[in-house]
This record gives sequence, C-alpha cells and structure tokens, in this order.
Amino acid sequence: MYELKPENILKHSDKEAVSLNDIWFRYEKSGADVLKGLSLKIYQGEFTAILGGNGMGKSTALSIICSLNKPYRGKVEISPLNKSSFDTLVAVLPQNPQTLFLKKTVLEDLYEVFDGRKISKEEKERRVTSAVKLCRLESLCNRHPYDLSGGEQQRIAIARIILQDAPVIILDEATAYADPENEVLVQKAFEEMAVGKTVIMIAHRLTTVKNADTIYVFENGKIKEAGKHEALLEANGLYGKMWNDYQTSIRWKVGGSK
Repeated sequence: MYELKPENILKHSDKEAVSLNDIWFRYEKSGADVLKGLSLKIYQGEFTAILGGNGMGKSTALSIICSLNKPYRGKVEISPLNKSSFDTLVAVLPQNPQTLFLKKTVLEDLYEVFDGRKISKEEKERRVTSAVKLCRLESLCNRHPYDLSGGEQQRIAIARIILQDAPVIILDEATAYADPENEVLVQKAFEEMAVGKTVIMIAHRLTTVKNADTIYVFENGKIKEAGKHEALLEANGLYGKMWNDYQTSIRWKVGGSK
C-alpha cells in the first residue's frame, strides 16, 4: 500500500503558487461529490502533473483553480492575486484549443493577445515573431486556425500562451490532438514556454509528465498518490499500474502497425 508522505513531494521552491485546501465540489445535476476533501499544493516555478482515470476529478480541480467553478467547502489560494488580475496571472490551454481562436488569420489572432495591454508596436512585433518561430508557425501565419489540424491548432494555442507571459500555465493534455510530427513540435514549444513558469498539466500520455517535479494521482475525487516518477514506480501502486499499462499499449500499437 502506497503511503502519502511529505518527503514524497519534492519541493524546489518554498513559495506556493496554488493551494487547494479541503476542497469539496459537486455538480448540481449529479448530486454526488466529485471532489472530496481534496488538498494539494503547487509551488512556484515547478512542473506539476495531474493524472487519473475518467471521472476522477482532474478537470474539475483545474476548473476550480481557473475560477470556472466554486467549491461549496474549502479554500483556494493563488499567489499573488492581490498584485495581479487572474487573466494576467494564469494562462490556460484547454484540450480543445479552438475555444481560444477568433475569426481571424493566425497572425491576427496572435496579435489579439495584446489587446488592452500597454506594449509598443515594436515590442509586439518582436514577441510575435519570436513566438511564431518557436512554434514553427511561419507557413501558417496567413491561414485561419479553423482550417488547420488539431496539432497545428495546439501550436498556435501555445504561441498565444507564450505571448501572454503569465507566471502560471495550466495545460489540459497539451498533445491530445497532435499527430506524431506535430507532437514533437508541440513538446519542444512546451519545453521552451515552461522555463521559469509554474506549470500544471493534466496528461494521458504519461511520457509527457515523466520529468514532473510532482505527480498527483487522482482517484475518486481525492489524491491517491503523489511524488516523482521514480518514487511512484518504486511504490508499485496505482501510478505503477498506469505506467505499465501505458507502456503495454505503446508496444501493442507499435507491434500492430507493422
């Protein structure tokens, strides 16, 4: 049996970016609690992964961090909310990035990120050019986002987050719709984007979170396990089973494609 101990959560920072304390939440129609006394801490400058099966509360927890839902019990703290508005503090990449796009070309859509912000024209151009290059969007700038593949849309969404330059980044499976070629580009862009940021990611492809500072494994609205990849594998608990199942599925796909 895996025992959740403080030493299993390896902190690289003493400053909390996000804290959920005894969170209870239910959707009105279901009547059942989705989160049941959930508590977790995410530290500034760290990469935190959230894993678990369908219906275990992962996306609900993110929705509460994003203030899209409000718990009926418990406390949510995001630092430093007293110094910055939520929109400039947190950038969100949803699983379906189409919800981010406007009815404009890719380039126009990227410039739209600066609306209402006091930034010079030269600085806008410099930052957009850098984001376009980083996300390999040069050949897509004059096209409409809705005409592109899922992986290409995710690269645009990551470019938008780069331009937002928020200290906290929330990703709901950043490579969900990417084909193999786009997945590599998305992953490279993500690695550059995450430098110096606090990153919270829901992931289904476990290889994308292998190097996370802390992995939280959800089960039935609670945290079942928490720690780094190696420690969780050694514990041979729920995460170990998920990892073995994931590796088996990869081998099956590779074998089946031959």
